[in-house]
Amino acid sequence: MYEAFGAAVQHHNVTVRLFFPDNAKDASQYQRGGLPCIRTLQIAGDFQHLTGGGDWDLSTAPEMEAEEHDSGVVWRYDLQDVPDGFYQYKYFATFQNGTTRWCTDPCTKYVGTVNQNAGFVVGGNQIGPVAPNQNPTAFPDMLIYELMLDDFTAGYRGNRPPVDAVLDTLDYLVGLGVNTVEFMPGAAMTSTGVMILICSSVSRTATSKTRLTR
Repeated sequence: MYEAFGAAVQHHNVTVRLFFPDNAKDASQYQRGGLPCIRTLQIAGDFQHLTGGGDWDLSTAPEMEAEEHDSGVVWRYDLQDVPDGFYQYKYFATFQNGTTRWCTDPCTKYVGTVNQNAGFVVGGNQIGPVAPNQNPTAFPDMLIYELMLDDFTAGYRGNRPPVDAVLDTLDYLVGLGVNTVEFMPGAAMTSTGVMILICSSVSRTATSKTRLTR
């Protein structure tokens, strides 16, 4: 179910949905506590110039609309006619007691460049079919390196996609005796960082036109 939340992009239209489970509707979700008593929820980011506001300007940040859900409440915001690009956003919650908090999106498909921002992509490169390896290495002969693309390339990739940046290290990996690289999927996690909620494919989060070949 959680893969339906976060930012969903259809062509140049974006729908952002944030879900809060309600144990009064579905007691199997959790035993103690309840809904977070949010009065208003705004979405701020570098897309706001498209709506007539200033980017990251909280005073012009749109308010999201609350909708009923079978298992809780969904807060929703729709953005239309978005040009191609990578956009970052965050939520700003005002609670019924007047306290406020900035929150990232736990179901984001992309991680922003700073401040634990969430992100979404409109447009981009389409990856065509890739022919299978005609001479694959037999499984018993594989020396596999499991590689987290974001973490592995974080220190040197700059603004390049992780798959482009990892090309810089192929000779190093071969020098270690590695003959097979396995890209681990990107994942959204709970606030504790223990339970993985959603896995997204590497091609969805980390690639450009470059095809990784050796």
